[in-house]
Amino acid sequence: MATVCVEIPEEVCWGIKLPKEEIPKKMKKIMALELYRRGTLSLGKACGLAEITRWKFFDLNEKAQIPIQYDLEDWERDKKYEEVIRYDRCQRASHANGSIPSYECDH
Repeated sequence: MATVCVEIPEEVCWGIKLPKEEIPKKMKKIMALELYRRGTLSLGKACGLAEITRWKFFDLNEKAQIPIQYDLEDWERDKKYEEVIRYDRCQRASHANGSIPSYECDH
C-alpha cells in the first residue's frame, strides 16, 4: 500500500494541545471528516483513513455537524453484504455442527 506522509512543523504540534503520540490519529480523523464532507472520500474510505468503524464515524459526523451521505444505493449494497455474511456464517456453522440461532439462518 502506498502512503503519503505530511510533515507538521513542531511549533504547530505544540499548538494542537494533544500528547504528541495522539496527533497522527487525530489528524487522520480530521482529514477523513473534511474529505468526506467535500465528497472527495466515500464513507468506507473515510472510515478506513480514520481507522474507525462506520458507527463511530457517524458519531464524529454528528458532532462536526456534517450530513451523512448515505443513500438507497449504499443501503442496498450494505444489505447485500450483510446477507452474504449471514449466509456464510450459516454455511460454516452447518458444516461444523455449530449452533447459530435459526432466525439468523432463515433465507
